[in-house]
Amino acid sequence: MSEDTQGLTVLSIDGASMHQSGVMPPLLILQEIASRYEVDKELLPGSFRASETFQMIGGVGDGGLLAVMLGHFGVSINEAIYQYTGILEAIHQHPDAAGWTKDERSQKFETALKVLIASNTSPSDEDQPLKGPGEEISRCKVFVTAMHALNLQHPILLRTYRSRMDLDPPESTLVEAIRATTAMPELFTPVTLGPPHRQIDYISPACHGFNNPIDQVRQEAKAAFPSRAISCIISLGCGHPGPIQIKDVQEDAIRAVVQLAMDSVRTAEQTYRRLVGIPNLYFRFDVPYGLERPVLKLNPTFGEIQAHITAYVGQDQTSDTIDSAVKQLTERLPLIKASELDGLLPVEATATVWVKKCPLPSPNFTGRRTELHHMHTYFSSSKGSSSHIYVIYGLGGSGKTQLLLQFVMECQSQSPQMFDVVFFADASLETTLETDLKAIAIDQKVGETAAEAVQWLSCQTNSWLLVLDNADDKTYSIQKYIPSSSHCNVIITSRNPELTGLTSKDSATRRIGDMEKWAAEKLLRKLVGRREALFGSEDSLVAQVADMLNCFALAVIQAGSYIATTGCGYQEYVELFQTERPRLLRERKGHVPDNYPWSVYTTWAISFNQLKTAPRHFMQICSYLHFSSIPKDLFIRAAESQPLIDVDAKAQIWLSEFMDHTRNQEGRWDAIAFDNLIRNVMSFSLVDYDPETRTFSFHPLVHDWTREAIRLSYGQEFPDSQCALQLVSLSAPTPNDSSSASVLLKRRLLPHLDSLVPTTTHITSERMAVRLSAIYNQAARWNDLANIWEYALETSRSGGGQNTELYTINLAVAYQYLGRHAEALALHLSVLEHQKRTLGDRHPDTLSSMNDLASLYGKLGRHAEALDLELSVVANRKHALGNEHPHTLMSMNNLATIYKELGRYTEALDLYLSVVASQKRTLGDAHPDTLTSTNNLASIYGRLGRHAEA
Repeated sequence: MSEDTQGLTVLSIDGASMHQSGVMPPLLILQEIASRYEVDKELLPGSFRASETFQMIGGVGDGGLLAVMLGHFGVSINEAIYQYTGILEAIHQHPDAAGWTKDERSQKFETALKVLIASNTSPSDEDQPLKGPGEEISRCKVFVTAMHALNLQHPILLRTYRSRMDLDPPESTLVEAIRATTAMPELFTPVTLGPPHRQIDYISPACHGFNNPIDQVRQEAKAAFPSRAISCIISLGCGHPGPIQIKDVQEDAIRAVVQLAMDSVRTAEQTYRRLVGIPNLYFRFDVPYGLERPVLKLNPTFGEIQAHITAYVGQDQTSDTIDSAVKQLTERLPLIKASELDGLLPVEATATVWVKKCPLPSPNFTGRRTELHHMHTYFSSSKGSSSHIYVIYGLGGSGKTQLLLQFVMECQSQSPQMFDVVFFADASLETTLETDLKAIAIDQKVGETAAEAVQWLSCQTNSWLLVLDNADDKTYSIQKYIPSSSHCNVIITSRNPELTGLTSKDSATRRIGDMEKWAAEKLLRKLVGRREALFGSEDSLVAQVADMLNCFALAVIQAGSYIATTGCGYQEYVELFQTERPRLLRERKGHVPDNYPWSVYTTWAISFNQLKTAPRHFMQICSYLHFSSIPKDLFIRAAESQPLIDVDAKAQIWLSEFMDHTRNQEGRWDAIAFDNLIRNVMSFSLVDYDPETRTFSFHPLVHDWTREAIRLSYGQEFPDSQCALQLVSLSAPTPNDSSSASVLLKRRLLPHLDSLVPTTTHITSERMAVRLSAIYNQAARWNDLANIWEYALETSRSGGGQNTELYTINLAVAYQYLGRHAEALALHLSVLEHQKRTLGDRHPDTLSSMNDLASLYGKLGRHAEALDLELSVVANRKHALGNEHPHTLMSMNNLATIYKELGRYTEALDLYLSVVASQKRTLGDAHPDTLTSTNNLASIYGRLGRHAEA
């Protein structure tokens, strides 16, 4: 077969962080391929040259450096290992490396690269251009990938050869090209390329989702060899990610290693699906680094690395794949035109049913170590001897699926793997779940239905895991799709907490809430990336953004994407969020990572739109209350209160419709109907319920979104605020109800009243004012109470109401507590004068007003006037009520206090002793009035110097 008719061979090399083993794994795997190639071709040992075997080599990061060494310089694999080891020792294994700045490390790397290039070029030229004499050294086309520092969407290619794809290639030297492809922000400074008036900073694409250059290799082969056929594509990875024992390594460095590996595996899987229809075309080699749980060190020995590679290539499956790849390299049989490489290749009909592989987690995954530890502990207990069904539930956008994927990745990267096989199914609809389970049945040749797949899984004795993701649809029962086996392993993700009923243990469920603050801040910074250098990254501003977003995962991701895309900076985002929060959370800006299809608000709207009418009204009404600790008693008491309190017509309709869902046919509270209503809302994790305190709580962002949704749908006239205020006023205990349950409810209602009533203009009736006054009175909120009674008094006077006198007294008391004594005195005098004229001197209401006025005189220091009034009150109450009536005893206590203020301690003592004795006998020792009088008695003992008795 002539050279022109032979198929072309192409090599792709992933990037890697030199913090670990760099590109040693690809080199050693390629060494094994070369050794077998030399035997089959009857060549001398060590004579294999990648530059002669492959017609194109592409790489990124350290893989790009290796591509230049093997393809452009034409060095042997042994020479590449030796020279690359020298780079590692000079840069990352240097004794002083830990103290170097990025600038220092970059300068030393450039120096090492110049030495490397000078030793591999003839004549020696450390500043050799990327396109230049090297084109005559090898017929192999070599390129490395780099990326604009401010345009992270697509990598660019820096080629050693001329190409019609070079629209405006930046001129560079070999040193600059290698520096650009390896310029990971964690280690090196960017590389500036281009003419003086158009210079651009370049960094490595490896840290931005392009650590596997196979897509660029396919596209470049198509462009460079449009009329040729391809025989073989070999892709070399630098190691699978996995849980790694950490010793003296910063978390950022470890995360960088794992992220690079995850990017590579994800791209490899996509390529396999694209090219699977052509057997023996695409070969991927990627040592599962971490299967033996190695200790990740900054300076791994060559022997440690080689031991892992030897174990990997010694596996039967890997060895057979290497043999197939070597056969393609030696025979070079054409399999597909290069022009077809960039398309989705047709697959045989028998291969149209795909079993879904469990995806890898997002490279941005951060935190959640507590949740992951909980899952590892659960699945490790009684492994193989009992069933494990685990439910992850929570609000849409909280990160349930990502937590699941991270857990699976960690389980499958340990040694031995926790699960022999993992099956992944989309449970968002019954049809998608049926389709995915059917694919398992067909793939395993056990049938063609979902039921047969479930039955087959039930009979398996090995350790398998079935993932049912996004089981949010309540129109079907997911239980019938769970294999009935004593050793099954199933993980379900859902917004519906009711699915926790599928588990047999409390430890088998996990609610996913907001991220930990440190994790949210780290995720935000990771998403913003190099953009931080443009506007700064004060810790306080990053923390402020995370706080504003309540550390909610999807909101943080959306904010990071917005800041990275627009370059607005943290400070500007804070200012925008304060005025444009709905738009920022409703709209997506630029590329949002992780392929999540919806914005924050859209995610919740999807759930909200699936609610029934009454649950929607519940959420809408609650959106005007405070977001946390909404008492269930609010709804119970409101349902049992009749009639509604002066509601405007529109609010009357809405409130009546809602309340009808909480009452039975007899008009009383219907607990079952209300529980069904709440279950509908809770099934999407839109609200939480605390059975201990009997209160509901919403996520603050969901709470705000609900009110925003009302505004967008109904405008400003929607009556939910009035409905909510009516509910609070109907549920409030009466002012005279001092039971412990009523006191607790008044306290719980206060923050909700504060959310509803910024001013008294929201109060629509005297009756509402009276009910709400009980809440303010319990909290000693005298200013609010004064506003309430001013409104009630004005309303009563204008309407000729019968409660004008009561409201006047209450307002006077509020003024008194506020220190507005003159206004309080005027009100008390006017009331007392009116009562004496209309009711008489001895009427209980008159005596009560005289008692209040005497108290005010005492606070004003007018003790003589106070004494005259109180003596009259005591005498009249004894006559009308008796000597031991609580009101009589209270007046006697007040009289004793006046005696004390006048210095008449003996008379005060006699009265206090009499009062305390009577109150203990009639009210009991622990009654509040008894305790008050006892305290006053102790005070007078102190005044008399009788401290022992005090």
